[in-house]
This record gives sequence, C-alpha cells and structure tokens, in this order.
Amino acid sequence: MAADDPGQGAPGHCARCPGAAAIPDLTPWRLGMLERAAEIGLEMMRVTARRAQAAEAAEQAGIEPAGPPVDHALGYQRINRAFRQTLALHEKFEAQARARERETAAEAAARLAAEAQRQATAQANRRERDKTKVRRAAIRAIYADGDERDDKADLFSDLRERLEEYDDYDDFGRCSIGETAWKLCRAMGLDSDPALWADEPWAIAEMRDKPPGSPFADWLPELANDDRAQEREPAPTARGRGPP
Repeated sequence: MAADDPGQGAPGHCARCPGAAAIPDLTPWRLGMLERAAEIGLEMMRVTARRAQAAEAAEQAGIEPAGPPVDHALGYQRINRAFRQTLALHEKFEAQARARERETAAEAAARLAAEAQRQATAQANRRERDKTKVRRAAIRAIYADGDERDDKADLFSDLRERLEEYDDYDDFGRCSIGETAWKLCRAMGLDSDPALWADEPWAIAEMRDKPPGSPFADWLPELANDDRAQEREPAPTARGRGPP
C-alpha cells in the first residue's frame, strides 16, 4: 500500500480493525475528505489569482516573464470547476446521509409505535380477561346468595352497571382479581366469602403470591374448608332431602 494512500485513515479500512468484517459507514470520512479537498481547491484558486495579478502587473511594467507564458485564466477555470464538483458531491453525500437519518428515525418511531400498540392491546386483553374473571366470581356469589327470590334479574342488572363503572374508572389492573371481586360483591350486598372462589385458578395463584388487598393473602383454606364441610353436613331432620 502506498504511504500516501488516502484510504488509510478510513474507518474499518485496515483488515486488523475490530469492525473490518462489517460494512462500515464511510459517510463521515467521505465528507471530511471532500471538505479538505474543497479547502485545498479554494487555496489553489487564491494562489492562481495572485499569480495572474502578478503576471498582469509585470506585463504592464514591461517585465519579460522568466519562463514560458502561463494561462492563469485557464488554470483558474479548471480549479474552479473541480472545486464546484467537490462541493456538489459533498452536498449529495450529505443529502444521502440526512435521508438515511430520517429513514432510521422513522423506522425507530414505527417500532416504538408498534410496541406501544402491542402493549395497549395486551393491556386491553388483560383487562377483558380480568373483567371476565370478576364477572364469573360475582355470578357465583349471586347464585350462592341466600335470597329465596327465583328472579335475580335485578342483581345481574346491578352487576352489569357496576362492571361498566369499573371500566370508566379503570379499576381493572390496579387491584387483584380477588380484591376487585370481594369489593364488588360487598357493594352489591352479596356473600363475599373467599371460599366461593377458592377453586378458581386466579384464586389459587393469589393464595400463593399473596397480593396486597386480596382476601386470599391471609386466607387459610384448610380452616375454611373445614367450616364449609360442617355447614354442608345435613341436620338429622333433613336427612335424605339434600340437593340432587
């Protein structure tokens, strides 16, 4: 390699460079080289202009040139053309770099928007799943209600309205399923005994994880099962009259 090879200073040019295997972005290096070339061309135009002025002054003074005549105007024109081409090439590379930056920024913005949409969709789906779990828990409490009324339409209507209010105030996701179901049932005047939901997967998970506010955080299923078992034992006078 020649000692004055301009490519020696280019990023990734050396085979021993860490990033030599990858394709480096040489735009900054190219722009820097063109800037230096433009500065050299500008200085050459200045030197040529000074020489042309000196030659003109010597001619007017009647001094013979020491060497063959030089067409300074032609030299200036050629240097000026190369200078303008350098500036045009610099502008082209700079415009390409700006376009790549805008494209990269647009891709990053699109990725962020897609991720935000994915998270919003996941959150909405999670809210719907939580809402379904709370609805099922409340329905179980409605059917377990000791009220002798066969028509529980008013309770289901109340449940629907309260669930819509929970949507408006964004309560789903801020509290555990157990806490939300427990508060909802208490507000509706229903039995909110956690034993009603002890076999639900979400309830079993809350027994394990003990989220704050959950009725299962300090609930003892063994004692609750024993109490419910005693409640289910038929009285002597009611023998044989249990549910089918």
